Amino acid sequence: GSAHTISPRQAREKGRLLAAQARLGTVPKRDRGGPTIESLADSYQKSHEWARLAPSTRYNWRLYLEHRILPALGNRAPDSITRSDVRKWTGDVAKDTPTSANRAFEVLRRIYNWAADGELIHCANPCARLAKPTPERRRERVYSDDELKRIIAASVGTGVEVLLRLVMLTLLRSGETRAIRLGWMDAGKTLLTI
Repeated sequence: GSAHTISPRQAREKGRLLAAQARLGTVPKRDRGGPTIESLADSYQKSHEWARLAPSTRYNWRLYLEHRILPALGNRAPDSITRSDVRKWTGDVAKDTPTSANRAFEVLRRIYNWAADGELIHCANPCARLAKPTPERRRERVYSDDELKRIIAASVGTGVEVLLRLVMLTLLRSGETRAIRLGWMDAGKTLLTI
């Protein structure tokens, strides 16, 4: 905004007031109206776009919000966050959990896009055109036949024996396999439709 909105004397007085509030621990989250990242995240979680996500995605994204995004950026105005802020934040997250930095970055990017599409914000997305914080490596490890036999042999008599066999035979993810319902199989139990 313009530097002429308030006088230098008014700015100094406001600064003294905020400094006093900070010493007393009573500084408000934001000194002006408008959305915060936290309020946008709350609205996003009530949106149609959120409802269209898979339940596991919603669960994981909620964790990224609660543990990564909101503690660091939640009380900030969307227009106050810069590309540098995003780089620093994701860099801090990546120190402990590189893949989580990528996922949390994606959640924040989506919230900005959703809010801009709905005209809830009128600022640039600080995540736009930024690369993922950390490179991701594709998993290339493949169990040998001998290893698979030993895993199955070790699981005999445990609660995961059937699950492991089904994962190995169908190549489904563990979570997908655990979610299978009997109604997903055809009458002859030879075709599973997810």
